[in-house]
Amino acid sequence: MPMAHLPPHLSIQIQSEIKSSGFSSQKIAEAVLKLSDHYQNQDSTTPWENPLTSIAYLSYFLPLNIIRNQAVFEEVKQLQLLEDSPVEKVVDFGSGPGTSYFAASSLNSQNWDFIESSSEAQILFEKLNPKSEKIRWKKSLF
Repeated sequence: MPMAHLPPHLSIQIQSEIKSSGFSSQKIAEAVLKLSDHYQNQDSTTPWENPLTSIAYLSYFLPLNIIRNQAVFEEVKQLQLLEDSPVEKVVDFGSGPGTSYFAASSLNSQNWDFIESSSEAQILFEKLNPKSEKIRWKKSLF
């Protein structure tokens, strides 16, 4: 299995966003721990309304989850599950800032629907991927 990695352009964008946030390394670490605690102790959605959520997500959760998703897509590829049928449309439920989109670059789908209730997650995605013309954002499926 090939080594998972962040696309170089995305890594540069993430680093730029982290740097421009002005948060210290300690504050970022605290934000990551707080968001991790939230995920461990809450049944609620990601608290995107908290300004520290974006920096915690950029610093830890987004890169980690992209790499996890890349492993899934690599397994699908090895199993040849999509070989005979191109991916015409991808619907990403709870897309956040586009984690699956960044991980699935090999799908080359031109048709993405992000189902995400948070405008903060959408703003973060657009900062990381200004060329997002393939994406349609929806608050719900219906």
